[in-house]
Amino acid sequence: MTIIQPNKNFIFNPTLILLVAVLVLMAIFGIQLYNQNVNLRHAISESQKNFQEQNTLNAEYKNKYYQIFNNRNMEAIAKQKGLVPDKNPIYLENKALTLKEP
Repeated sequence: MTIIQPNKNFIFNPTLILLVAVLVLMAIFGIQLYNQNVNLRHAISESQKNFQEQNTLNAEYKNKYYQIFNNRNMEAIAKQKGLVPDKNPIYLENKALTLKEP
């Protein structure tokens, strides 16, 4: 009986090794790039969420500010403090700050 055996002296082909190495490196690089992309998308969504929260907070603060400084509240605060409106106010003048014409 004859047994056919292939050549047992297999020589590693440098081109094949190089191709496999390049494929492995490309796969690693692709996975790393994908992870960076996913992390960036998560960071963007977190930033958008934070931005929306800050806008809501800003609107609430503006609302409180306008409620405090509307005319009715200002008049009530002035009455509480004993302030009266001055119909003929007298202003101080600073001559150093006035403009002189040449």
